Amino acid sequence: VRGYKSSENNPNNADPIGSTNCLENKHGEAKTDRNKNLTEIVDPERMICFGSSDFEQAVRFYQGSKAQMTEQDFVLGSIDQLHRLGVHSSAYQEAVDTMGDLTTAICLLIIDANLMRSSNPVRNPGGMLRAMTRQHKLGKLNLVGSLIGLDQKQKRKEQQGEM
Repeated sequence: VRGYKSSENNPNNADPIGSTNCLENKHGEAKTDRNKNLTEIVDPERMICFGSSDFEQAVRFYQGSKAQMTEQDFVLGSIDQLHRLGVHSSAYQEAVDTMGDLTTAICLLIIDANLMRSSNPVRNPGGMLRAMTRQHKLGKLNLVGSLIGLDQKQKRKEQQGEM
């Protein structure tokens, strides 16, 4: 039956894109469009706060006196972080060839943000970028989920700072 998913009656049978009642389906986000316009999901000004101050400073350098940060500022700033992160140029180039400049820059921001997390920090940033590239090739990379998690973490930090 077209449109019928076995997970509607049995959640234990849910496939990777979830039941028809999952948030992805409620918000109309198709599997192939999951990473299409990430900057529409998270404001670039907010997103830049997820990373380290080094990452933010690099992006702000390229932003210069412009009122709004551009995708190019974000991409160029992320490229400046490759050496500091320990990401080899071949891993970066493979990622760009596979995912494009902006998605690769967002991956680098996510890696940067997770270097110092208290539980299970990223120990091999280049390996993580290569793994993210492989997941993207398989259609399984969920940057939206990572960005939502970082946004929630940032909101908790901001709430703690207000108290």
